[in-house]
Amino acid sequence: MKLVSIIKISLIAVLLFSYSDYAYAQLKKTAKIEKVKSFTNGSVVLNKTIMNNVEVYSVTLPNNSQYYQPVIFYLGNKDEMIQNLKDLSSSLETAQKGETFSFSACGKNYQLSFSKTLGQKCFKVWEPINTSVDFGRFYKATIDDILSFYSEE
Repeated sequence: MKLVSIIKISLIAVLLFSYSDYAYAQLKKTAKIEKVKSFTNGSVVLNKTIMNNVEVYSVTLPNNSQYYQPVIFYLGNKDEMIQNLKDLSSSLETAQKGETFSFSACGKNYQLSFSKTLGQKCFKVWEPINTSVDFGRFYKATIDDILSFYSEE
């Protein structure tokens, strides 16, 4: 009888110790997110995410609706980001009311539409999965400020 009890206790102890190792093995750092700089009085944040030694840049745009989370707009690695921002800025120079654009970066697809808010040119940016009110505004002035920040580095 004692031998059976000892075996049961030993088995339970082994299971408990192996479970803690199993649970610990599930936690793995996958990325590091850094705030690079904020723009437009702090409402737009440029972020750098590092995954597997690859840097990916994104901007966090305030959402049009107070009921939704901010819109995360991925721009690519540093070189891609700078080129994409130049393309977005030049597109806003010539865009007309009612025009929409497709944009892809980092495996994400976005829908952009030209807009003017209080005379300021911007893109309304919709995330891949959204509702009609779930968008952020990316202003030309903000785009140009980010480009200016990187030209000074």
